[in-house]
Amino acid sequence: MKPSNGAGGSIRGVELSYQQTLAYGFGLIANYTYVDGERDNADVGLQDKVPGTSKHSANLTAYYENHQFSARLSYNYRTQFATGVGETMMDNYGQLDGSLTVKLSDNLDAQFEFINLTDEQIYTYDRNEYAPTGVYVNGRRYYAGLRYQF
Repeated sequence: MKPSNGAGGSIRGVELSYQQTLAYGFGLIANYTYVDGERDNADVGLQDKVPGTSKHSANLTAYYENHQFSARLSYNYRTQFATGVGETMMDNYGQLDGSLTVKLSDNLDAQFEFINLTDEQIYTYDRNEYAPTGVYVNGRRYYAGLRYQF
């Protein structure tokens, strides 16, 4: 099966966001999104979930920045959502990511990224959580690079 457009529907929600520089280069960024929606499913004549929309999602980032150094640590979370492929759902998911940038010169930065530090797994299922369609173990990922600006 493949995703398909529906016969119509509606989405409503609200997003709240907050950003604050604290002191001495430290700061905080937070947001929360609430989405409620449904679509008409022409295949079965009923209403179902809008693919890709979680009812709740939130992000929290702590950071430190100065002229030589930048560090961020972010936790991202979202509740289950329909994938748009049949009745497959993706379970609640959250992960912790980080980044670090060090200015080596006026033009050269060393960059490091740390993805999925909590080693979370993605779990998808068909109609109920006892009918898994996939368990994805992507593991932690680490990236390093140099950025040169002309």
